[in-house]
Amino acid sequence: MKAIRIISLLVILVAFLAGVAYTIVPGMIIEKCPFLQEVLMQDSWQRITIGVLALVAFVFYLISLLPKSKRERFISIPNDWGTVNVSHDAVGKLVSRLSNEFASIISVNTNVEAKDTGVELQVDMSVKSGTNIPELSKLFQEQARATISESLGVVDVKSVVINIREIHPRSANSSPEHHQTVTEV
Repeated sequence: MKAIRIISLLVILVAFLAGVAYTIVPGMIIEKCPFLQEVLMQDSWQRITIGVLALVAFVFYLISLLPKSKRERFISIPNDWGTVNVSHDAVGKLVSRLSNEFASIISVNTNVEAKDTGVELQVDMSVKSGTNIPELSKLFQEQARATISESLGVVDVKSVVINIREIHPRSANSSPEHHQTVTEV
């Protein structure tokens, strides 16, 4: 999409500059630029064709600016009666809710990626200052693997990567608030 955007923008820019040159200072610029003479002094059908091409390039440029649609992704779990599909979002929320079991976790953001060999999780979290991060990470990883295996059945959790994004200072008069965010990969 990026290449289409760049090419469309260049075509639009050249067409615009040619139009400006032809309308504002036709004699001065056209005489000095043989390319513009050739393009602008053609038959009317050729000028219409150039205009239509510039318009098509402009439409492609506008289309390239539209946001990409997000397809929901699923983990497929076959069983004797068919297949069960569980969305990445559902798995991420399941893992993010585990933060409620750990007092030192302030917030969690879980990315889920299903591979042929199993599920990979990337968990970004914010924790309180003074937290034993290696111990917390190990416990959270074990709990995430166990929860997914128990909830979804035969799904193999290949990795649970913990990224500590922020360490918050302990506050004496505030209770921890758990914020859960799930992001699909």
